[in-house]
Amino acid sequence: MLLVLYMSLSLKFNDHVVYGIYGSFVALIYLTPMIGGIMADRLLKNSFLMRLGAISITVGGFVLVYQDINAFYFGLGITAIGYGLFKPNLMRMMGRLYDQMEFKREAGFTLFFVGSNLGAAATALVSGYIGNRIGWHYAFFIAATVMLLNLILIFYAQKRMTTLNLDVRPESLTMRWLKKNPKLWGILSVPFFGLLFAVLLSQQHFFFQGIMLTAIVITAYTIVIAFKSTSLDRKLINVILILVFFHLIFFAFFEQLGNSMNLFVERSIERTYLGFQIPTTWFQSLNPLYVILIGPLISALWLTLSYRGRDISIAAKFFGALLFLSAGFGLFTVGAFNTDCDGKVSILWLLFGILCMTIGEVLIAPVAMSTITRISPKGHTGYFIGLYFLSVSFGNYISGFIAKLMAISPDENGQIYAVECAPVYGGIYGKVALAALGASLLLLIFAPFLKKTLALKH
Repeated sequence: MLLVLYMSLSLKFNDHVVYGIYGSFVALIYLTPMIGGIMADRLLKNSFLMRLGAISITVGGFVLVYQDINAFYFGLGITAIGYGLFKPNLMRMMGRLYDQMEFKREAGFTLFFVGSNLGAAATALVSGYIGNRIGWHYAFFIAATVMLLNLILIFYAQKRMTTLNLDVRPESLTMRWLKKNPKLWGILSVPFFGLLFAVLLSQQHFFFQGIMLTAIVITAYTIVIAFKSTSLDRKLINVILILVFFHLIFFAFFEQLGNSMNLFVERSIERTYLGFQIPTTWFQSLNPLYVILIGPLISALWLTLSYRGRDISIAAKFFGALLFLSAGFGLFTVGAFNTDCDGKVSILWLLFGILCMTIGEVLIAPVAMSTITRISPKGHTGYFIGLYFLSVSFGNYISGFIAKLMAISPDENGQIYAVECAPVYGGIYGKVALAALGASLLLLIFAPFLKKTLALKH
């Protein structure tokens, strides 16, 4: 992610601070959909929350243009809550679109996943280049302007959403004092959470306590929902929890791609060819570009198998995702221990390693999204979509701790040498490869239960 390079190269934060803030911010990005999901279940319509989220993300981007450390944290905070309001409600409306076309659900979510990566690829190529060569505030300005254009499209598409009956009214409103003016409370939640998250990001020791408190509250609330549910719904909730657990493990490892791998590329990958040095930020476009290339093929595969009645089980897809993830880190490890005389790693190890990781991501992320929208208990769809994002949140927070194991301190002259870096990254990436392989084998224990329970939903 460009944020890592911005903090390291422009703000001059050390590796420990960079990895900590990045892990915490992305954790917030995926924790806040729990807030957006609960608000959709109990307070406001999906369409309103989606628009409010898009506005918040746009505002957060423009705040980041202002080169000030307090504005930096507040901009990240506003962006995080905006994402939490926008993404789960967009997913919920996507889920309703396929309520009458179940056989197309996984293929549709895979294509949705592909589309969402178009912007990520463009950001890495354009904003990353501008940030490195001209100035990071220009890069943030361009990103915010693009989001503003997206916001206009969202308002334009509102009428079409209403025609297709994709919007969902809240099931019930338990707190009557919110009922008088729910839109006002929704709007006020943005600056409130924006400031709260800014404080948490700037004070990392508070963030850990917040994560632990969130885990306790979510566990208790999930137990309450389970006790109030039917026998079948309780089994389906157990399925969701198993999927969420392995999804968390996957992204705890996968998110090194946006975290430690930025500095691995900057310091250890041979990037100069024919006299041109490839900007580090451009490598962040590899994952979304691979998704764009691979996603439609996998979507077509799921659709073809569904038509023929030969669907691959959810457990098999998760198993394959973890295997490909393990293979990707295995390639990084081999490359890191086979450097040239300058301590540089061939770019080929990176290209094929990220390809393997991306195949794993396409196998697991859209499948998890589509399954949860299909099997969530009625009245709690928004909550369980939020729980899906929460697994990515906790995974990202854990990824920050993993990345800190690769923190490299400069010498007394402030220099970091490539020949010293590659073995550090390779050693940890090798352990991650083994851990991902172990997780794939652990998943096999739960495969029979997943297959049997999901069959009851059809």
